[in-house]
Amino acid sequence: MAPSDRPAAVDLAVRTNTDPDFYQVMGPHLASKTVHKALGGPPWDEDGKVWVTAGADGEPALGFVGVVLLKNGTGRVESLYTVPGERDTGLAQRLVAAAVQAAGPRHLRAVVPPQFVDAYTAAGFATTAVPDKYTRMHRDPDPTEQPT
Repeated sequence: MAPSDRPAAVDLAVRTNTDPDFYQVMGPHLASKTVHKALGGPPWDEDGKVWVTAGADGEPALGFVGVVLLKNGTGRVESLYTVPGERDTGLAQRLVAAAVQAAGPRHLRAVVPPQFVDAYTAAGFATTAVPDKYTRMHRDPDPTEQPT
């Protein structure tokens, strides 16, 4: 979808690999060398992983982020990506906020590249460590958050 054809606010959706259009939306990114380079490795999917995607249904996503809900009640937010035309539009911040909402009230962790630290910070994440080029971040649940 060309930028001029898109609504001002890109729609977000929560998906899993059981959704009928999952591979239409995410497939081009899962196999993309450009995405792999931007993320520092390929995004992976497995049963039970939740993805927040941005864009029109059935079209390749304009951005996405993965949420892994762990059995111990914690979770990870990972693989945040936006296509080049959506950088600096606030989409990354919207995706992380939606990932937090999809995860529900739980302790979350993330390993974040420098360009997305602000998006995670806006969603309530705090820096734990900066051991290398990636920032390790965490977010404690807000006591006012309701389970989803």
